[in-house]
Order: sequence, then structure tokens, then C-alpha cells
Amino acid sequence: MAGDMFLKLDGIKGESIDDAKPAHKDEIDIIGWSFGVSNPASFALGQGGQQSKPTFSDFHISKYVDKASAALMNAAATGKHFKDGKITCRKAAGESKLEYLIIKLDEVLITSVQHSGSGSEQYVHESVTLTCGAIDFTYQGQADITGGAEGNFEFTYDLQKQTSNLK
Repeated sequence: MAGDMFLKLDGIKGESIDDAKPAHKDEIDIIGWSFGVSNPASFALGQGGQQSKPTFSDFHISKYVDKASAALMNAAATGKHFKDGKITCRKAAGESKLEYLIIKLDEVLITSVQHSGSGSEQYVHESVTLTCGAIDFTYQGQADITGGAEGNFEFTYDLQKQTSNLK
């Protein structure tokens, strides 16, 4: 499934010219990202499974160098906080262009900006790492092959308070 992905951070303009509904104009076009949570568990003799506190990885964003790059580097260098941010993933095909995954981030910090390039590629790649104080992970269910929406499946977690909610 082909798709479009965007990163939105308050005060940083990207180069997206997207005009679909809802539009993502001036957001940051991204080509990939990764994020996850782990909670190591162990089973010892005579005990049930024991879990520790969850560990959330940083968000690793892959994008091309664009007009947002200097502002992202400045944020990493100065420790600038962003009140909120958002990653949006949407289907590129079809009339509805369903936004099937929206991850809202609170209290965002850019922790790293790295660049890589080679003579065989047209664009310089940029890897942006960010962390946050809370996440709201919402998946929009897809009813059938037409891509119609089916309902939201939502998980929120406050990393500072160590509280979660599943909706």
C-alpha cells in the first residue's frame, strides 16, 4: 500500500505542497519512521511472569534535507521544546486518502539530526530523532477494500506519569 507521511512540529515549516483534505501543506514530508515500546518480562522457577517498567524508544524519522533542516538542527543544538507534534500516515490511493494512523506527541525534544549522502543519490538523507513526554497513537480501522473508515483504535501513554489508556 503506497502512502504519504508527514511530521508536524509547531513553528517549523516543511516543504509539503499537499492539498488533500485535510491538507498537510507546509508540514515536513517524511519517507520513513520507527518507534516502539518494550517491556522485558521473565519467568523464574516458582513465579509467574514478572514485568518491569515499559521502555519507549525514541522516534527515528527519515526524510530528505529540506527547508526545515536548519530549524531541526537548531532545535537539537539548543534543546528547544515543542509543545506538540504529530506524525500522520495516510493512503495515497483512492478518493478518500484515509489517514489511517495519527500519532500525537506532547512535549517534544529533538535529540539528534544526522545527514548522509552519496554521489549516486540525487538527495541528501536526514535522520531526525525525537523524544516526547506523552503519545496518543490512533489507528483508523479500514472497513473493506474501498478503504472506508471503520472506527478508531487508540492508545495513549504519559511517559512522565507512567499512565496508559486504551480506547
